[in-house]
Amino acid sequence: MFSESRKCIMKNHVFFSGLLVFTVLTTSYSTRLFAAVSLSFPITVTFLDVSAPTTPYLEHYEETGDDVRPGSWWDVDNAVIRTSGTGQPKGTAKVSLATTSKNYGHVESDGMTLNFDTLDTVRLVILSVDSATAFKVFLDDGARKEIASGLGVGVHDIGINATAPIWSGNKSFHIDLLVESATANTGTRFDEVWIYKQSTNGYVEHFEDLGDDVRPGSWWDVDNATIRTSGLGQPKGAAKVALVSGAKGYGHVESDGMTLNFDTFKYMRIVVTQIDSGTAFKVFLDDGSRKLICEYLNAGIHYIDINASAPVWSGTKSFHIDLLIEGSVDGTGTTFDEIKIGSQEN
Repeated sequence: MFSESRKCIMKNHVFFSGLLVFTVLTTSYSTRLFAAVSLSFPITVTFLDVSAPTTPYLEHYEETGDDVRPGSWWDVDNAVIRTSGTGQPKGTAKVSLATTSKNYGHVESDGMTLNFDTLDTVRLVILSVDSATAFKVFLDDGARKEIASGLGVGVHDIGINATAPIWSGNKSFHIDLLVESATANTGTRFDEVWIYKQSTNGYVEHFEDLGDDVRPGSWWDVDNATIRTSGLGQPKGAAKVALVSGAKGYGHVESDGMTLNFDTFKYMRIVVTQIDSGTAFKVFLDDGSRKLICEYLNAGIHYIDINASAPVWSGTKSFHIDLLIEGSVDGTGTTFDEIKIGSQEN
């Protein structure tokens, strides 16, 4: 009798009281209340949105077999999304260009409704990006909002409102994954797409081991410096920020953008494993202008009050972390084991 959109799991509870019938339908995203005022036909139905969900959206691409379209995703325009297959690990999905008739294509998730006063971050876990391909991620409520483009392999936490337009309140939308390539069957493999409230946990970077001498996917070589995991005899789960050319005297790398509430998250914990001889480092938070957090520290565990130095940061900020290295010898720098932004000094 009642229909919902394609992403819908319904559980019906019917209660009889005189001539009144009340039916509650629960979908995966929201609760709807239908009230029938009479048992006579035709029945008049009143539709009420009880509340928009504040629970996050999480897609792990659980295994349904090799080369199967996930049931909540759709091949829309010159691209396909398929689980596992082609020797890839289970619980992933690859978005691939279908034909070379044009050099892009995209797939879409089912529609959903979420509250963006509560949820502020998209996490993308990327397992592979085929050579000469790229991808973009959009949230689409009738007009596309670009969330990410040009990312590499790794874990990316992206502030939803790091780019315009600002989303707030309840939004009904779908996720759009676009692949760009000139070769059919090439694309990007996703392990996870998660919309959640990062600021409940703050920010933690452990530089999990992706192999030796690999750029962490959520960090970027920006100016005369590189950031690479392990390698060069360094321990696993660490990353070294190193100068490309010592002649310039400095260089820096940057994290992905993020959004946090600095009324809640007031401290940084920086774990430094090694500082090469003749080098030093500085840490900045950058929301368009740099805020110096610390400089010229030694190896060890450092707890820093973010607002110990001006300017004072309060409320919600969209920003990135900037790690700057100073030195005069190519390849020298600092190895980091952890960078954390949290609500207390631990």
